Amino acid sequence: MEIVPYTCCRCGYKVKHKRCMRDHLYSRKKKCPALKNIIELTEEIKQHILDNRIYKIPKLSKEEKQPTFIQNIQYNNTMNNYVNKLDTIDKLTKLMEYKDKEIMFLEDDMEDNFKVRVDKMKADSFKFGYNIDESRLFDIIDEISRIKRGDLKHMNIVYNEKLKELNLYKSGCWESLILERGLKEVVEILKEVFLDHYEKYLFKQIYVSEKNFLNKQKYKEDVERHYKFLCCFDLYPYVKDKDDMDILGENDGDFGKYDIEEKWMGIYTNIANNIKRYDINKMKKNITDILKNNTQHNLKDLNKTIIELLNIDDEFKQTIENPN
Repeated sequence: MEIVPYTCCRCGYKVKHKRCMRDHLYSRKKKCPALKNIIELTEEIKQHILDNRIYKIPKLSKEEKQPTFIQNIQYNNTMNNYVNKLDTIDKLTKLMEYKDKEIMFLEDDMEDNFKVRVDKMKADSFKFGYNIDESRLFDIIDEISRIKRGDLKHMNIVYNEKLKELNLYKSGCWESLILERGLKEVVEILKEVFLDHYEKYLFKQIYVSEKNFLNKQKYKEDVERHYKFLCCFDLYPYVKDKDDMDILGENDGDFGKYDIEEKWMGIYTNIANNIKRYDINKMKKNITDILKNNTQHNLKDLNKTIIELLNIDDEFKQTIENPN
């Protein structure tokens, strides 16, 4: 005759040995998830499982089932409303602390994200070259602000619609900036970890590389497009105050010679003096819209994760409800 295993009526865990079930019921740091039944494992129920191997939950009458179903709908609606109203930064921080994880610093996250592309630019190993047109630029902004596969550790840019602020997680703390300053800060970090390398890559194609001789004019246009983007945020290009060796590398540029800087800073200044306010505002609006939409996308993932945990983990529920 087959022996009925000890079975947890809350999560469905089954085991042959009583000792293992006792450890499950009494030694866990956190309650097991309510995968089978939403039920509180009282002392009486635990002892019943250990004595009888299985606990059968009493069936509800038809009269009892209907109000319970309605109550569940009301509970879920209340829980959704409650979670939606919580401060985004606060609930994200509590969730990550509870999971014993850390939000990635924005600057480190960007550096990791672009490492492969930066290495390929340094090695000049793009088979068909590399350029950033407006469409690819917006893809890059989307890339650094939209979490993938629900991995909330990358949620380090949060747009606050009500206050028109950007919250950035940098160097271990959140920084709240008015929208204009926040946009510039995001672009500054992007420039430091990626776009400066891109600018140097373009100059290598123009002045050094023999692979793209017929495309040098195209790369010059790419530099000008890049400079127009920087002008929208009052940011200087990489070449400012750099000699040719800094720009092209010690094997291809002359130390103390500023021919490239002089020529291209002149071009940058001309672009800065002639750029239209309409183009600046349009660029900022497009980037703001991307950050706004991605914050909403990321927030849905955050709220979904929190609600799922609240339904199965009472300890986490206390963490969320605790104002401290």
